[in-house]
Amino acid sequence: MTDEVLPAGARDLGADAVTASSAGRYVGRPLRRREDERLVRGAGRFVADLQRPGTLHLAVLRSPHAHARIVHVDAAGARALPGVHAAVSAADLGDDLQPIPLYVPHPALVAFTPLPLARGKVRYAGEPVAAIVADSRYLAEDALEAMRVEYEPLPAVTDARSALEPGAPVLHEAHGTNLAARLVVEKGTADEAFARAEVVVAGTFAIGRVSPQAIEPRGLIADWDAAAGRLTVYDATQSVHMVRRLLAHLLRLSEGQIRVVAPDVGGGFGGKNRFYPEEFLACYLSRQLGRPVAWIADRREDLLTTYQEREQVHQAELAATRDGVILGVRGRCWNDTGAYAPFGIVVPYSTITTIPGPYRVPHYRYELLSVYTNKPGMAPYRGAGRPQASFVMERLLDLAADRLGLDRLEIRRRNLITPAEQPYDTGIPARDGRMMVYDGGDYPAALERAAATIGYEAVRAQQRAAASPDRETERAEQGAPGAARRAVGVAVCPYIEMAAIGPFEGARIEVDGRGHVAVYSGAASQGQGIETALAQICAERLGVPLERITVVLGDTASIARGVGTWASRTAVAAGNAVSVAAARLARRARERAAVLLEAACEDLEVVEGMVRVRGTPTRAVALGDLVLLSDYPNVSGRAAPALAAADREPGLQETEYYRPPDLTYAYGAHAAVVEVDLDTARVRVLRYVVVHDCGRVLNPMIVDGQVRGAVAQGMGAALLEEAWYDEGGQPRATTYLDYLTPTAGEVPRVEVIHMETPAPNPEGVKGTGEGGTIPVAAVLCSAIEDALRPLAVRLDRMPVTPERLWRAIREARAYLHDTTFTEESYA
Repeated sequence: MTDEVLPAGARDLGADAVTASSAGRYVGRPLRRREDERLVRGAGRFVADLQRPGTLHLAVLRSPHAHARIVHVDAAGARALPGVHAAVSAADLGDDLQPIPLYVPHPALVAFTPLPLARGKVRYAGEPVAAIVADSRYLAEDALEAMRVEYEPLPAVTDARSALEPGAPVLHEAHGTNLAARLVVEKGTADEAFARAEVVVAGTFAIGRVSPQAIEPRGLIADWDAAAGRLTVYDATQSVHMVRRLLAHLLRLSEGQIRVVAPDVGGGFGGKNRFYPEEFLACYLSRQLGRPVAWIADRREDLLTTYQEREQVHQAELAATRDGVILGVRGRCWNDTGAYAPFGIVVPYSTITTIPGPYRVPHYRYELLSVYTNKPGMAPYRGAGRPQASFVMERLLDLAADRLGLDRLEIRRRNLITPAEQPYDTGIPARDGRMMVYDGGDYPAALERAAATIGYEAVRAQQRAAASPDRETERAEQGAPGAARRAVGVAVCPYIEMAAIGPFEGARIEVDGRGHVAVYSGAASQGQGIETALAQICAERLGVPLERITVVLGDTASIARGVGTWASRTAVAAGNAVSVAAARLARRARERAAVLLEAACEDLEVVEGMVRVRGTPTRAVALGDLVLLSDYPNVSGRAAPALAAADREPGLQETEYYRPPDLTYAYGAHAAVVEVDLDTARVRVLRYVVVHDCGRVLNPMIVDGQVRGAVAQGMGAALLEEAWYDEGGQPRATTYLDYLTPTAGEVPRVEVIHMETPAPNPEGVKGTGEGGTIPVAAVLCSAIEDALRPLAVRLDRMPVTPERLWRAIREARAYLHDTTFTEESYA
């Protein structure tokens, strides 16, 4: 692809490469992640690795019922056991038991959030009912069996649409209905657009519930220091400042009394960007007992209780001209929010506002119904509502293409927003009230690059050749008469990744007397490479060697305010905070050095940790010396008092809280070639390509890792993973025997191609963490349908498990007399 097809300011970096034009000395370079050295050698320090003297261990008694009244809890038997220090239920906490505060309110939402321990009623299987603290986790688990709880089982409801029917069991009686929220997002006049449409397609689409399943389950250690009146919490969290704020509210402490530290965290994906009952219980009981209390979830607890995502049902339709140009989209979404709404309606609102994606949709109307059911609460998981949006929109486009006799790639070409239309005002408000205005890029170029790289036309030719009469004769001669036993399909789908959500992120940069630089941020790493990326930005903007920079993340003691790492926001918010603070610090260093060097500030530069006169590198002063001279002005010559007078603040440091002026929109296209075994319905992904524009690429190796990991998660949700519940609300996937995650055997090598369209922020960056997962289900479903085109198989539910696909193939064959795959099938 030549530069001419890219928009102004955009660069095509090619696969796994970075151009000199996009790279400085550090930023833009494919540098190895500095955190990997300790992690791959087993030297990481996760919560479960930490040892505090005198630590006690917490175990939680969980409801076996999806819906039941709690008649009586008797903890006497557990309290009498040796080694047990506490056994508490809701009644024992009294006024200290408060609902966990709602993190993201919305005026349309009637929100119910969980209590740390259920009081009066349980609403999902696994809800905490009592807590035990003992000398070891083994003793605590044994003591759970001595707890006596009497339940009165109630009917459960596990389907969002059924939960709104008259007579359905109501989870929260005070509300009187299971409807958590209803709202409509609308632009234009959708009904009029449908009235004049030349073709209308419609479908009902279901998206299954999934669990984040980080490699490290949730966990924490709480340590109350009674003498100092301070609480220290080591928590596997994505948001240390959020945890501190909510703990201060629930424990009635000041935030200054609480320090929250996120050590190494083994994955988060949104599941650890929440506040859970166990976090309160461990801290509360540590304060009561005066001893450290640890809680580490096991895998079953993680599957039972970590907040889940994705589950929605959509009834949607698309109106178009006979040429395949979109006139409008309208529909309704039933969102299964589970028993509680711990994160408001962030997920479904993101879905219904991003369904148009990268396409021109002049008229749009979508209704959201968010519904309480007897399942764990819903909260954002990697992609946060946008995989569902992509699935719905791309399925509608496939239906329209097939109805009109268009190639599925062609209908996308005809509707993509072009560079000439950028910036593009969608006319739809984001969840924070700002209008969604796409900030630049070449969506058609990304689509074409993906199609060309995957070999779209070559696959089409392969399909026709494999179905030719000559090939049928060859198979018959080889003893394999009839239809082909395997079929190949191809698909390409573009996407939008909305990022930079959230108010701000902070960075504090401090130089010490040896010239070493420390970068502190409220961001927290769960494996993304944030430590490396922030060090690269600081080194580039401050002018110091990368090896002289230390990055400290996830510690409320190191920076006063922070938001955390989630929603593809860290590069934009934290990265630009570091950029602005480093640039300001470099300016301040030049101003100080100008006094010592008797030169104009504009004539100075910071290089390799030295402030020097341009063109005269021997006239220089080290950053560390500037710190020492500011702290101890009388120890070095007569220029020091002048330096102190010029800048009276001791040390050399800067703090920046960067608030993104607007959302950013990464974009790209995914392409896949799949093979379907017609007998077993096994799907093999033969090839997968991602064209990705996340603005300026800070580190191609890190971006590639983020994209590939996200694709793997997307494949899991598309083909394997489902946290499913029976009609009584009992979970049927509580181990990895039933909850199937993808392995190296299912995930192919993911080819990543970078494009660059700088965003309007200091570093020109956009989000990168979620784009890899957003369109995966859409592109795989389209490719599978393409492979099975002669059978006219329709896929309207994800995941497309082998069993579901096998049934769809069998049903299609039952209705069709001729199931031979012919050249005309793939015309």
